[in-house]
Amino acid sequence: MRDIGKNIKTLRIRRGMTQDELAEALYVTRQTVSNYETGRSRPDVEMLLRIAEVLQADVHHLLYGPPVPVDRRKELRQFLICAGTVVLLWTGRLALRYWSLDFLQEHYGSVICELPLYLTDYGVRPATILLFG
Repeated sequence: MRDIGKNIKTLRIRRGMTQDELAEALYVTRQTVSNYETGRSRPDVEMLLRIAEVLQADVHHLLYGPPVPVDRRKELRQFLICAGTVVLLWTGRLALRYWSLDFLQEHYGSVICELPLYLTDYGVRPATILLFG
């Protein structure tokens, strides 16, 4: 459980209320609200419910803090980097496979050495699939 007093103060300020206004709405003194906010005392369950009602907030916000807005830009950036890496690896795998087959057929007339194929099938493909995860 986080600091309830800090959460009360944050929610009170967001609502644009002073300690006096909150105290008046709760039928307590300003010193009581101040004690809650500074952590010298904690409100009981009934008072938490009244505070939540007056501040138009959920009790969970009083106990654990107001919800923090999620910044999706970081997640999007990570996704784009991973997707770009996967596309590059997959393209490289296909190009390596094509070039190795072309090279082997050109120089040896048939597919004698399958090492490049094994590298692409058992090296690059698992790495690409691992990045998908």
